Amino acid sequence: KTTNPTTPAEMQAHDVYGKVSLTFEANKGQTDPQVKFLTRANGATVFLTPTEAVFALPMPSTAGGSASKALGKHARGNSMARRQRAVLRVQIEGGNTQASVEGLEKQKGIVNYFIGKDPSKWHAGIPTYGRVQYTGVYPGIDMVYYSAGAQLEYAIVVAAGADARQVSLKFAGAQDLRIDGNGDLVIKTAAGDVRQEKLAV
Repeated sequence: KTTNPTTPAEMQAHDVYGKVSLTFEANKGQTDPQVKFLTRANGATVFLTPTEAVFALPMPSTAGGSASKALGKHARGNSMARRQRAVLRVQIEGGNTQASVEGLEKQKGIVNYFIGKDPSKWHAGIPTYGRVQYTGVYPGIDMVYYSAGAQLEYAIVVAAGADARQVSLKFAGAQDLRIDGNGDLVIKTAAGDVRQEKLAV
């Protein structure tokens, strides 16, 4: 499904994921400090850092090995992330490593972590948001992650006069990349194919 862009200059790409609307929880100590926001859908966990989105994809139940180790420290303190995973990293190449990362559209729901018996390690009242915006990933270019029903999507917003050719994304952890007959990007991972529909302007 492709949603209409909010401006003629907005390029959209998105990934079908999960069965419920998504929200983004702020990182208040429940995972590695590099992570600014995280979200979950249908067993998958997505960690948003200033320079990449780390997708921890659920492995088929028959798969072996220890793919979850590839998550590294992003998985620390997160029981879901420690389960069997394949990892796909969507990295912003050549962009601003100090881009502002901000939660937008604050939601009513909150998240609590009461794990273990030590209250000093609990985290309560964590706010959630409908969107996460990266401001200034390239000169004149922002990036926004958001949910559209059952889909996790991202938009690359190009200001008037900015050069969209600056945008470069790297898919680390992909076994193969191909464009199908519909123009969609199909990313092969150990957990199966991840599909991103073709860009809409």
